[in-house]
Amino acid sequence: MVVLQLLLYVFLIPSWLVVSGEPVKADAAIVLGGGELSRLRKAMSLYYAGTVRELILVDALESDWTGSIERLDPGHPLNRKQITVLTGSTSTETDARLSLPFCLRKRFKRVIVVTDPYYSRRADITFRRAFSGSGIAVMTIHTGDFNKLVPPDGAWRSDRSTRDTIWLETGKIASLLIPEVLRHQLMSTDR
Repeated sequence: MVVLQLLLYVFLIPSWLVVSGEPVKADAAIVLGGGELSRLRKAMSLYYAGTVRELILVDALESDWTGSIERLDPGHPLNRKQITVLTGSTSTETDARLSLPFCLRKRFKRVIVVTDPYYSRRADITFRRAFSGSGIAVMTIHTGDFNKLVPPDGAWRSDRSTRDTIWLETGKIASLLIPEVLRHQLMSTDR
């Protein structure tokens, strides 16, 4: 069993963590806080391409975004009325919980969650779960920028930061999924 787990880790999990797909037209891009400017840069490219109409920036404080837009958009062609900053975030889960009421009030039908590659699977699971039953479709895309981490097709095993990130993300996803699996098991045995 341990050998199977190691094989999964070595060959499959790093690539599985990275959600892939081409963005489709949506009402807004929800940009998760933290990370480098690559998240905001990706969301702005979606806006300029006409893929999204609005940007929702989520983080602990509004000041976490101060200056970022100015650095990436010095000519100010981005309509500031199309940017909303939601504050109070402490995690991807709170990002989803903060975003949902705003998206419902705006009557959005589809949103794109933007985050870094290795965090994209957990963000996708978290947002789909939070938005379930809301009538709002969720798509998650990554920035394509691994920043200082090594991509799954690179020599990531030799980079401690990348290995640590992969283990941490795998553990966080397991903590999201295991309770759900156990609940389904208990419900099926109660019948």
